[in-house]
Amino acid sequence: MEGRGLKILVHVCCAPCFLAVERHLEGTRLRPVLYFHNPNIHPYREYERRLRALREYAETRGLPLEVGGYAYVDFLRRALVDPRRPARCRVCYQMRLQAASCQAVSAGAEYFTSTLLASPYQDHEMVRRLGEETARQSGTAWYYADFRQHWSWAQGRARQLGMYRQGYCGCIFSEEERYAR
Repeated sequence: MEGRGLKILVHVCCAPCFLAVERHLEGTRLRPVLYFHNPNIHPYREYERRLRALREYAETRGLPLEVGGYAYVDFLRRALVDPRRPARCRVCYQMRLQAASCQAVSAGAEYFTSTLLASPYQDHEMVRRLGEETARQSGTAWYYADFRQHWSWAQGRARQLGMYRQGYCGCIFSEEERYAR
């Protein structure tokens, strides 16, 4: 696969969501480079668990994986200004998409996108708008697709593979929302 097609840097929140993006990219000329940058994930053990699952999958598929830093304190400082949805989600999306666009430039990728567009639990339109805005500001090309069409398939495939599937988005606020019900 090396040398054929165009590189697309895929910001990956978790391995199961990447399966939806990978399914979408099948049959295209786009070659994914995975980028795990999720400063929102708490606790750190959860962050490590998600990264380990993605690493294992990337190795089985021969996909390059780059890992950004864990900047949880920075995320909290920004998110605590207004920890309610959608304000905190905007901060989170923006942090991750800005890092992804910079990494796309470093990796020599023609495009960048995010697995956030695969989950029905994310604010899809906000992710799309912020991706477009980030691309304009950084001079990179945003690849938009509604990956949610592959969500059910990806979740089933993740179960078949015995892949770790988390129960909440990642931040301490979403963990509380998920389990306090």
